[in-house]
Parts: sequence; structure tokens; C-alpha cells
Amino acid sequence: MEPKTKSDPVVECDDAQNLHTLTEGSARPSAHNHIDEQVARDPALYKIKKKLTLSDLGNLSRLLVPKEMVKNHVLPHVNGDFVQRLESKAGKQVTVKDSDKETEHQLTFRYLRSSKSYVFNGNWMEIVKGRDLKKDDEIGLYWDTLNSNFHFSLLKLASQESQAADEVTRAWSSTMTSSLES
Repeated sequence: MEPKTKSDPVVECDDAQNLHTLTEGSARPSAHNHIDEQVARDPALYKIKKKLTLSDLGNLSRLLVPKEMVKNHVLPHVNGDFVQRLESKAGKQVTVKDSDKETEHQLTFRYLRSSKSYVFNGNWMEIVKGRDLKKDDEIGLYWDTLNSNFHFSLLKLASQESQAADEVTRAWSSTMTSSLES
């Protein structure tokens, strides 16, 4: 095994935090571009998960993200200037890549003191409308430390969850009916 030099690209996925990095100053080789696509589709990466509410889908055009999720999964991986901008009224412009549709969206990400949450706004409704998101859909986000952007994925449709619950209810009802008939 040859030792790696600073110019050798290294892609790694850290299971503890599910972050991938590349050696400093190196370019991503075209032969490895498929790795990013595969990694971006891994549901385990999406540490920030949220079941959408009507507030996330409404006319306020914003996605609220709990403070603890951002504190644990984004802030440790950004610099002080980034954090200062997040906490300012203007917020920080960020790119959000839809890993499912392979589209990019420019959103404003900031801390909203009134709700003690972080919020994505600006072009959030582009994602909502483009993906036809509904109440109770589960989405995921993760901070890509290599490219300094977020990845977004629709992890579970609300209807899938309802179908699973219906199947459990039907199975339970069937079991209860069988035991009553016995």
C-alpha cells in the first residue's frame, strides 16, 4: 500500500458523523464523481430530519429547523464568520442541493431568535413546489463539509407512513377477529 501524499484525493465517510472530506487543496477527480452521488443518497447521512408541518409549507416560505440539530450537525463544521452571519438578521446565503432531483437552490439560512430555531427561507418554496411536499413528509438535510453546502432529500412521503400504519391496523384487526372467532 502506497502512502498518501497531500495531493492524493481522499474521500472518506465517517460513520460517527457521516461527513466526507477531501484532502486540503486537492481537486475531486472525475473518476470519483459517482462517489458523491452515492454518498448523497445514503439516508444515514441526513442527521437533520424533520416531519414537515403546515408552517413549513405555508405562506411564510420558511423551514424551521430545531436549534439542537444545527448545533450538533452543522455548527461544529463551520467557521466563526459563518456563525456570525447565521446569527445576523440578514443570515447566510447557502446552497441547498436536492440530492434526489439533482437541482440546486439558493436559500437564506439564519437563526430566528423569536422561535429559538434556525430557519431556511428565501427560495424555500421553490423546493416545496418543485417536490410537491406535503404535511408529514419527512425530509433530511446534512451539511457537506467538502463543498460547504447542504444536501436535501425527501426521506419518506406522508402517504407511505399512513400506508404503514394502515397495514399495522389491518394486521391487528385481522388478528383480533381471528381470536374472537376461535
